[in-house]
This record gives sequence, C-alpha cells and structure tokens, in this order.
Amino acid sequence: MRRKLVKQGQNALTVTIPRDWIKRFDLKAGNEVDISEVGKDILISTEQSFKPTTLNIDLSGLDDRLVWTYIISAYRKGADVVTLKFEGPAKLKLIQQVVDALLGFAIVSHSPTSCTIKDVSSPNEEEFENILRRIFLLLKNMAAETLTALQKKDSEALVAMEFQDYSINKFSNFCLRVLAKKGLREMEKTPPMHHLIAELETVGDEYTRLAMDASKSRINEGSVAMLAKANEMLGSVYNLFYDFKNQNVKRSLYLKDSISKDLDAKMAKNSDTRFLYHCAKIVHILTDLTERIILMNI
Repeated sequence: MRRKLVKQGQNALTVTIPRDWIKRFDLKAGNEVDISEVGKDILISTEQSFKPTTLNIDLSGLDDRLVWTYIISAYRKGADVVTLKFEGPAKLKLIQQVVDALLGFAIVSHSPTSCTIKDVSSPNEEEFENILRRIFLLLKNMAAETLTALQKKDSEALVAMEFQDYSINKFSNFCLRVLAKKGLREMEKTPPMHHLIAELETVGDEYTRLAMDASKSRINEGSVAMLAKANEMLGSVYNLFYDFKNQNVKRSLYLKDSISKDLDAKMAKNSDTRFLYHCAKIVHILTDLTERIILMNI
C-alpha cells in the first residue's frame, strides 16, 4: 500500500498508519510506537498485545467440499480463532480432518452442533522462506517419483502421489496465511508471491490427477517422455526462482516452446489424451510462474 506524506509545520512530514493494523493492536491516540530505520525502509512496531482475529461461520446445509473450502479459506485469511456451527456430530469428524491439514490449528472445544478451532502452534513468520522452499522441493520429488512409477508401471506408487500432494497443500496454506496476516517486508511483491504459491499448489494437484489417471491405464513411452520434459521445466522454474538470471529465464521458455510443440503433435494423434492434457496443464502453469517470477524481479 502507498501513503502520501503530509506537511506538518515547517520541517515535519507525517503519514497515516493503516486502519486494520491500528485495530488489530487496539492502538489509540497517545500510544507510543517504535520506529527504526532498515536501509531504505522505516519499520513501525508496537508492544501492544496482539488482538486475535476471530470468525464465526455457519456450516449448516453445506456439503463436505464446501466445509473444506470455508475452513481453509478462514485459515488462509489469517483468522486465529474460528467458531463453527453445524447440524450434528457427524460433521465434527469431517472438521477434524480439515483441521489436521492445517499447520498449527486445533479444535479446542466442541459440542454436538458447534466447535471452536484455534491457532495454537503455527510456525513463525521467519520460517516462511524455508517452508516455501520445501514446497518447491516436495513438488520436484513428487514429479521425479511419478516419472519413475510410470517407467516401472507401478500403479500403487502412482496412487500414493496423493499423500505427497497433501503435504504440499498444507505448506501452501501456511504460506498464504502468512501473506494474509502480515505480508512480506516488500509489500509490492505480495500479490505476485500469493499467486505463485497458489499456482505451486495447483501444479501439485495436476501431478496428482495425472498419477491417478495413469494408475488406471497403460501410458506409452512417448507420452512418458513428455512428462520427463515437464519435470525438467519444473526444475528450471525452481532454478529461476532461487537464481534469477536471464539464461534461466531463456531456458524455462525454451523448454515451454519445445514441450508445447511435441504435445500438440501427440495430442493430434488422439493417444493418451487425458494424460497429455495434464502434462499440458502443468506446462501452462509453469509458464505462468516464469512470468510471475520475472515480475517479482524486474
């Protein structure tokens, strides 16, 4: 966010503080804040007690998919305490499954028709970078193991990819939560970072769908080779994110053009259509990620 400097007196300039931050820490006129210089940045901090963000959600009449969506949305939004109302004890088991997928959240009280979930042990914001790298590494591992399972025609290993996606989703939700609660120091990077994390999660979803479909049918070697190239592009995007250089940008886009050309030719033959569709979707998302990383670095 941007603020205009306002002249006050002969030599002073003032700037307003965001209303949500004032409300979160219950600040009032006359309270003191600390101001420190960090390079070109000025950091404003307070010792006021943090005021937890609370939400009340009525889940009555919602199906299981929407229950998942509502609770995960509250977590990603940065809520610290969420009170849920539902129609009966059968829903509590489902809610527990959702909470188990959220880092740091736990059910702290419940009745047959309601429960309260709370942030009891989330990782610190300082762990954001480590967990983001872990998402990348889990994706690369998932991609490599999917390829190996296809080459070995191991359908059980393909089905097991869903469990790796579970971890990717958990860490992605945490990173999105951090962005919602506090953002990054460089606030102009927050929107593309938010998009990047959401897209990494989608890549994991596509690998899962690809693996599930492949576990039920035999995929020819040419199609498996397409996945190998998509995996190479994933590695290229990882390298680009952590080592932004023009040569890495060119490598990622070269792989995109090469893969797209081969995919178009193979899909025209109407062979392994669903499998190749997932490969194409992965390449499309990775292309978008390349563009986002460029946006974050120029």
